[in-house]
Amino acid sequence: MFDGLDEVFEPAQREDIINDIIRFTDEYPDVQVIVTSRVIGYKDERFRNSEFRHLMLQDFDDGQIQDFINRWHQLTFNDKADAEDKKARLERGIARSKAIKEL
Repeated sequence: MFDGLDEVFEPAQREDIINDIIRFTDEYPDVQVIVTSRVIGYKDERFRNSEFRHLMLQDFDDGQIQDFINRWHQLTFNDKADAEDKKARLERGIARSKAIKEL
């Protein structure tokens, strides 16, 4: 998995990484590869020519967001009080900020 291709801001460096990924997939054709990127700043032409499938994650609705928050905190934190505190902080942050909710 190559996560965050969009976080490589230098175009020449991003191009080098794309070349390396394509070379890797050519050398190891039986290995399944996942490359992630936000839509902003992503140009897919190079990967379209390399038999990569392009998928787009769909946004969560409010119920799915709450379900994810509940499960995440239940599975991540051993201390129930700590989990509840962190969960409440996240819920407040999401309620106050559209940018946080969009993450």
